[in-house]
Amino acid sequence: MVILNLRLQSSALAAGLPLIERVCLAQLGKLLTSFLVAAELALKYGDLLFVLLDGFDIELEHRPVRERHRLGNAQINADLLYRCYYTFYNLHNMVLAIAGDVDEDEIMKLCDEMLIPSENKELMTIVPEEPVTVASKYVEQKLEVAVPMFNIGYKSEPVSNEDIVRCEVLSDMVLAMLADETSDFYKRLYDEGLINSVFSSETFSGDGFFVPIFGGESREPEKVAQLIAEEIERRKQVGFTKEEFETVRKAYYGSLIRNLGNPEAIASGLIKAGLRSTGNAFSTIETVASVTAEDAAEFLRQRFDPENCTLSVIRS
Repeated sequence: MVILNLRLQSSALAAGLPLIERVCLAQLGKLLTSFLVAAELALKYGDLLFVLLDGFDIELEHRPVRERHRLGNAQINADLLYRCYYTFYNLHNMVLAIAGDVDEDEIMKLCDEMLIPSENKELMTIVPEEPVTVASKYVEQKLEVAVPMFNIGYKSEPVSNEDIVRCEVLSDMVLAMLADETSDFYKRLYDEGLINSVFSSETFSGDGFFVPIFGGESREPEKVAQLIAEEIERRKQVGFTKEEFETVRKAYYGSLIRNLGNPEAIASGLIKAGLRSTGNAFSTIETVASVTAEDAAEFLRQRFDPENCTLSVIRS
């Protein structure tokens, strides 16, 4: 199995090019995929996240998110598409990961035949300075949806490449201990009819931003946000039990070990390590094995500030 991943720089302005809407949506990645049960939902959930980013005042390509999100198709023409293609889909901007039962010589020969040498555009990544505070604690947009959809995000200090794996691991574990399907808090919300089975959590991170997010559907998203905030503050006081921590850690570790039997997952890990310049595709496994319940409790206190929280809602 061969997986190619093109590193699309966040510095399109440096090359005088705006990013295309669909590229941006693709970069949002995992946060959206669990929701895209039908093609028509893609734009709705995409809007939900963009509204959340507007609340945070996060900018992509030095433009406010909502403004860039609404760029009309009329502004995208053949010339722009070709310029974007030849600028970003470029061998000098690419990481190649190979995993599986393959012959290295055959793969390299194929690469020499298919990967045409190209000019090095020498793009530079420019990360806008991001304020730690949010622009708005509540943002809403009207769309035709059967049940209101929401994201609740806690904005915090961005993380360096050296610390990103540890912070993502701790964030994922804290989110799971707070509100995954096995938690008492999730059961309470579900039994009271405040959430349904699409409720989930995600860590949204990258150059210049770090945001743990809860999301789902609810007819009372404001109440869900209030109860989550109360649960977070309670957990800051009482912490997590050793049993809770070990249960989440073992589940996380087990899922990572299972992925070692999946060539695609291994190739994706190699790509991520290459793009982040960590040089270690197995750092997540090592980090899950080494963090402690005290680390998780401290992460919760530092990264879940109620003053830096935004509730994003889409309702009819």
